[in-house]
Amino acid sequence: MGPFPSKNHTKTKGDRKGGWSAGVRKGILTAGTWIPVHRETRVGLNKWCQAGFHAPRLNGKEPNKAFVSVAKAGLDTGPKEWQSVWQTETTPTDHNSQRLNEDETRHPHTSTWVADFLIREGESREELGKWLSNINIPGHRRRHMIQAVAGIFPCNAWLRKIKRHATGECDLCKRLWWKRMPGCDAPDTVPQETLGHIQSAYCLGQQEVVTEAHNRCRNFILSIAAKACGNVIASGQPEADMKTLWQNSACLQQLGSWITVANAAVNASGQNSPNDQTEAQIAALSRRRFDGVITNASHREVIILEVKRTSDRSPDYWREGQRRAHEQYGDLIQALRDILRSKEWTVKFVPIVVGTKSINVAEWNRGMKDLRVPEGQRDKARQQCMQILLDAHDLIIRSYWAQKHGEEDGLAAAVGQQTRVHHNVTI
Repeated sequence: MGPFPSKNHTKTKGDRKGGWSAGVRKGILTAGTWIPVHRETRVGLNKWCQAGFHAPRLNGKEPNKAFVSVAKAGLDTGPKEWQSVWQTETTPTDHNSQRLNEDETRHPHTSTWVADFLIREGESREELGKWLSNINIPGHRRRHMIQAVAGIFPCNAWLRKIKRHATGECDLCKRLWWKRMPGCDAPDTVPQETLGHIQSAYCLGQQEVVTEAHNRCRNFILSIAAKACGNVIASGQPEADMKTLWQNSACLQQLGSWITVANAAVNASGQNSPNDQTEAQIAALSRRRFDGVITNASHREVIILEVKRTSDRSPDYWREGQRRAHEQYGDLIQALRDILRSKEWTVKFVPIVVGTKSINVAEWNRGMKDLRVPEGQRDKARQQCMQILLDAHDLIIRSYWAQKHGEEDGLAAAVGQQTRVHHNVTI
């Protein structure tokens, strides 16, 4: 007897005309999608065990002590925590050296880099799925997002990898260099046209649209902070530099003059310089820009907000973004803390790091807590910010294609109506 009862079955009245219900089909699909996840997780765990316990180089010696300590710490954790154990580097990373951990970064933790990216827990992947399933977004734009996630976006660096481009150098950088420096040859080292390059402000042709993507995310977070914790002083486009910000804010002037803050920041840096060099340092400090300054009189605190939008290919992208934020503003933050301590005010530095296609849930919630956003509003805010990030990613890709096929202003072409340009490429 087959899976469906026949007409003469004594316990069934009539025929079964329908197939599985929508709920059953959804359950089968969901269970099926977990099969490759479990497979890749097993690959990653096998690699981790092989490197730390069973590698041929051990030759009967004791296992790697760093791996053993991590394993002992993870014995009482659940399966999700174990994923972070084998995905996290056990050796400290020296960001000033490109050769440290070179062997670990050369190979993915699972079978592919794409699997590494997709199976990370707590990175808002469900919002990426919603964006890709949105039928209101044209198919070719969703296809570009899939190419970016899969690591096969057809930029010059990838074309060089498959031997379809000679050098892999960035065409936008070379074209803009000749326009800005007429009569001068392009520099000896032209950046490779990778997806990360065209998604960053280091690409000369993409600076405007990348800045626009950053500003959209920053403005959204500032709007949340304004509702939750106080008066937003620094916002708008372009951001005010520090000197202008202080001079235009009566609240900040009450806390201290800008020249006092700048001198304290130079002293906090520990650099004993002649007067002329000190003046140059103060001038450079005055040109810096915070993404947001928020005063909360009821709690007597000043919140400094810094938003970093960065590549999320590495699993610790948010940690690297926070390191850059503290490195960039550490001296100034310390100077503000020293000055405001006597006035019984506190300074809180809140760096919020988002990826181009990811938001780490735990770090987002920690940042929202520092901004005093109610717990019940944090998930909704994260989901909205993810959609802003993905739309911005799409905008940058459209700007790239517009410039590759002849448009002068990539941002204007990307935000305008859909146009069909050279080689039948739809922007």
